[in-house]
Amino acid sequence: MSIVKGKKLMCFVKEGTGSYKSVGFCTNHTLSTSASTISVSHKDLADTASGAGKWDSQDVDTLSWTINAEAFYANEAEGYTFADLFNYYAAGTELDLKFAVADNSTTGVPTGGWVPPVSGTVLQGKAIISSLDVNAPTDENASFSVVFTGRGPLSVAP
Repeated sequence: MSIVKGKKLMCFVKEGTGSYKSVGFCTNHTLSTSASTISVSHKDLADTASGAGKWDSQDVDTLSWTINAEAFYANEAEGYTFADLFNYYAAGTELDLKFAVADNSTTGVPTGGWVPPVSGTVLQGKAIISSLDVNAPTDENASFSVVFTGRGPLSVAP
């Protein structure tokens, strides 16, 4: 068993009937999941010897997820560029996402870009772009960040 290196774990994006591609020149991906909860405390628990009633009790209400990606800004890439993602953002396009280790993890970017695996642990779901920011500091490489916000479940692919 081996530990997965962060550079191999990527977000893959597909629009419509196209094929999955990574975000070009990515330097970081972050998958975040969260649960919104609701209190289920009630009076019947108020005076028990175990202290129930003093402590709040929670149930899960809704689940949500996001994938953040940070990348260098480039006009052309083997994967999606800022301009590609901006067009999806402006149109409110629903995208298919996969989060997994690239199937063609080799040294250097393969022609046609990175592709998701057909087996192994693959998280998948539908998302929209909810945030897209550009960072252009003097004397440094320009970069951008994108937030994909889930629309429905994130699941392990069968």
